[in-house]
Amino acid sequence: MTMPHVGGPEQRNHSGESLVPGAKMGPNSIIQTVGALKEFYGTTKALEILKQGGKERLGLELPSEMTDQREFISLSQMLFRQLDIDPAMRILKRSGQRTAHYLLKNRIPKFAQVILHLLPRQLGLKLLLTAIGKNAWTFAGSGTYSFVLGKSPTITLQNCIGCLDIQASKPVCSYYAGTFETLLKNIIDTRIQVEEIKCQANGASACTFSVTFS
Repeated sequence: MTMPHVGGPEQRNHSGESLVPGAKMGPNSIIQTVGALKEFYGTTKALEILKQGGKERLGLELPSEMTDQREFISLSQMLFRQLDIDPAMRILKRSGQRTAHYLLKNRIPKFAQVILHLLPRQLGLKLLLTAIGKNAWTFAGSGTYSFVLGKSPTITLQNCIGCLDIQASKPVCSYYAGTFETLLKNIIDTRIQVEEIKCQANGASACTFSVTFS
């Protein structure tokens, strides 16, 4: 097994500064991660994993309001500690996909999705990524979201909370890759693929995701 190194309970950003208590993000990151865990392992085994990882309460009650980002950070770190790196990444990617489908169904108006899909691809991509940025705090917490267009579009998360205190040999922020790819596939172009090409868990200065068209 290829296990990542996960740091201790004191959570700091990738610059070594202590996280600001109270930084909020949407509850879907937690709701959908628990849902993905149950999807992969079944309810009984998922509850056992949560209990062993000190997250038993999430098997009993999920958040319904904006939550402290440290809850998602802690849940992600628990998965990397309890499981092999690849199963943990699969769960988190599926969580990102589930989060995106929730947004498509409940948060992004259907007419806006249709209009963005009908626009020239680069324009639609620019407008969608801009709109995502306006609500970035709901998924990035205290991290900083940005993007670059052109021939090789990229999305960047500085001080990404998806890999906080994790050291691994490959990019691990599959939650965000799954979220971004599912949104872009469903709204802009089904041929879009999103892959994390740089990760702060590997020593990069920021987590960077490439947007390509197959």
